[in-house]
Amino acid sequence: MPFILLALLLSLSTFLPVNIAVAEPNNSCIECHKDLPAGSYAGHKFSDYTGSVHDRNVVRCEVCHGGDPVHADKAVAHKGVFRSGDPKSAIYFRNLPQTCGKCHGEELVNFSRSRHYAELKTSGRGPSCVTCHGSMGTFILTSGQIREFCTVCHNSQRGILPNVPREVENVLSMMELADTVVSWSEEFVIEARKVNRGTSESEKQLAIAIGYMKHARLSWHTFRMEDVTANIKSAYSAAKKAREGIR
Repeated sequence: MPFILLALLLSLSTFLPVNIAVAEPNNSCIECHKDLPAGSYAGHKFSDYTGSVHDRNVVRCEVCHGGDPVHADKAVAHKGVFRSGDPKSAIYFRNLPQTCGKCHGEELVNFSRSRHYAELKTSGRGPSCVTCHGSMGTFILTSGQIREFCTVCHNSQRGILPNVPREVENVLSMMELADTVVSWSEEFVIEARKVNRGTSESEKQLAIAIGYMKHARLSWHTFRMEDVTANIKSAYSAAKKAREGIR
């Protein structure tokens, strides 16, 4: 009887979908912190994490904060976890680029070339990843938002390059426009391919445009606006050629 049952299970497995989600093991960080009062020090940010891009991609608390999520015992689970103001903490402001860089390596490489990074490491006054992107619930600033963020440091009162916020806003607006043009070109190429129109040259130009947009986003983290602008212009030009090649 056991043999027959085993054979039946094996035969059924042939028809089961291969992408059945495997249940995620219990995570003591989540199980404990989700029930803490929203106003408490340890629980006030968990609501921001829920549903965030990190949550959706199963990037759990221990990846950034340390600790052992397998154990329910508080002392064991919190081993290696330090408060954010402790220089030993992975989320201490000077350590944040390396912590985020464990996943966002290309962004870290570019950010490490910036004056912001140098200021952060030497004086501690420079911005880190969370300054522009938040922490638990992360976001990407738009051209309508970024000027306000940059003005916190770059203003006439402080005398630190007060023209920067407007310049950065303009460049980000250009990037958003170029991104739209690239998306439109991609749609044209897809539709042309469906009706068997020649798209080989357009696809080549589209790939170039997408590549330049990626470089623009990465070089943004150097805060060298001339490099970002050059990549944006190249992306726009290639996307335009991709669209025109279908006519």
